[in-house]
Amino acid sequence: MKYFATSDWHFYHRKMLSGEIGVRPPNYETLILQRYRSTVGEDDIVFILGDLFFQVEKYKAAFASLIRSLPGKKFLVKGNHDKSRLLTNDYLTKDCGFENVSELCIDFKYPIGESTRTDTRYTKERERLKVAFSLTQSQYNVHGHTHEYATQLPCISVSVEQTDYYPYDLGYLLK
Repeated sequence: MKYFATSDWHFYHRKMLSGEIGVRPPNYETLILQRYRSTVGEDDIVFILGDLFFQVEKYKAAFASLIRSLPGKKFLVKGNHDKSRLLTNDYLTKDCGFENVSELCIDFKYPIGESTRTDTRYTKERERLKVAFSLTQSQYNVHGHTHEYATQLPCISVSVEQTDYYPYDLGYLLK
């Protein structure tokens, strides 16, 4: 059994699919699915750290079928784009097959401990959360939300842009 984390799939996102925003290849949805299936086994555990899909009204049934078809035991931490009233925990567990859904979403621009940013608007929030989570050198902040913006240890971005569209293997962090 292995442990993985991934985030920011943004399936059915019109502007990403059209290339209007983001730096993703046009086939990013297929790429995410192929690399997920080539990496994750049936007994593995996957933490999906939010921002799964858009156009919930239009693709709700298709998305549930897609997620259910993926191998592994899947746990969801809702992201800032997973707040639709249609994305109920009941739908996500029963229809999509998530083992558990967490409402814990720290919704701010940069991850805890991020030291490469000069934007001071989030400094107080970062420092408060850093103390709350007691980050030390032996602890890591595994997160999504930053997309193409790289982070430095102890922050590990599992946004698909940072992991070459593969799920991130948490194995070495857990040793």
